[in-house]
Amino acid sequence: MEFVIPRQEFLKILGHMQSIVDRKTAFPILSNVKIEATDKLTMTAATIDFELIESCKADIVQSGSITVNATLLHDIVKKMPDDSEITLKLVKEHIKISASNCKSEFNLPTLSVESFPTMTGAKLDFNFSIPTEELIVMINKTKFAMDFQDIHYDLNGIYLHVVKENGQHLLRAVATDSMCLALKQQEVSSVNESMPGVIIPRKVVMELVKLLEGTKEKDIKIEVSDVKIRLTIGEAIMTSKLIDGTFPNYQTIIPKNNDKELIVDKLAISQAVDRVSVITMDKIRTVLMKISTDKIIVSASDRGVTQGTEEVKAKFSSEETLEVSFNVRQLMDILSEISGEDVKFSLLGSLNAVLVQEIEDNSSLYITMPVRRADI
Repeated sequence: MEFVIPRQEFLKILGHMQSIVDRKTAFPILSNVKIEATDKLTMTAATIDFELIESCKADIVQSGSITVNATLLHDIVKKMPDDSEITLKLVKEHIKISASNCKSEFNLPTLSVESFPTMTGAKLDFNFSIPTEELIVMINKTKFAMDFQDIHYDLNGIYLHVVKENGQHLLRAVATDSMCLALKQQEVSSVNESMPGVIIPRKVVMELVKLLEGTKEKDIKIEVSDVKIRLTIGEAIMTSKLIDGTFPNYQTIIPKNNDKELIVDKLAISQAVDRVSVITMDKIRTVLMKISTDKIIVSASDRGVTQGTEEVKAKFSSEETLEVSFNVRQLMDILSEISGEDVKFSLLGSLNAVLVQEIEDNSSLYITMPVRRADI
């Protein structure tokens, strides 16, 4: 096997590959990337439940296939000059790596492709296409709310499912860590309403974000079964097992009776929270919002010694003054995904779940739980 490929193209794909492979596995083959040279160059990275295949053009001198350590190959290519052409040549049981305008040469050990795992091939029951930009928005507006604690296994991803509202089939993405929830939905005419709800693992979501960065593909093909999901993005195919769990009935926690409406400039409240919270040193940083009819006083303190406050203009529908303590990270994550100039908070009481929405777009919503203060 021998081929020549521009460094930038090679490095881009290797970057995707090396972030997937398992570096601490007891099975060396799972630390490797499979390289196949035919009429094009195809590379595959896999774990026991996740696989990514990407293809690209290359000058194929001699066809063949082999596996080599993905991280080491990536790091070597990354050190090569930007405008170089990379040559890989299989010599007996080693890969020889060289660059067109650099005198460096590397020899890496290889493993046969025979024991390399594979997940593709099986047809999945449901498939549909979604515009790339819409999928990017759905992921970005929900991924921050995924749980990163492995003890909540069924929350370690995004719940993707179909709902029917007003005769429309809506693809809905939901994520929650039990303290914060994010929901985004989009009309997708080609999706089948009988498609099962699936939980896409966190790792798959994060790798998908990397693949979608800078892609020129207009549409993404998604295939789903009860146990697997496959996404095709141009020359890239990502296949993964789904989380084998039951996503909680999130509908029951969406507030229905929050009748106190707060409208505030998103940038103004974001900057106020960011500035005031700088003094908090607790593991979970919080800010207190004292909300009245025409303003919000944002405050924070560190053990009652250091204090900071900032006043922000707002419109509050209630004559009652309300004090709510927010988790700074959760609130800032939510505000960063609000597209309009203003943001709407729907509140009930100091300790009740808070509903956050955009003013002009009802396709997304966020829920955050207030933090209980010691003085309450």
